[in-house]
Amino acid sequence: MILSAAGAAYDEVKHSHCGCRPDGIREDPMSPCEFAMTISAIACCIAEGRSSDEIALISSVLSQLGDTLETIAAQQALCCPENDERVF
Repeated sequence: MILSAAGAAYDEVKHSHCGCRPDGIREDPMSPCEFAMTISAIACCIAEGRSSDEIALISSVLSQLGDTLETIAAQQALCCPENDERVF
């Protein structure tokens, strides 16, 4: 349930922060403040109706996910800096 909600939110955010719609049509990009508010709204939706312990666990999992993605990006930059080829 959480992953499907997060996945749907990701699909919306990944296009809206850069000004790209899923259909490929360019539009004005989301401002940094709008982007931050969107992330905050997603956090509120995920937290709604959950206990403090559940929220802490979800936060820990998402933090680990973010850290792992940063590690993958850093490794890609180190191994493939010239042509930005993907490691995976």
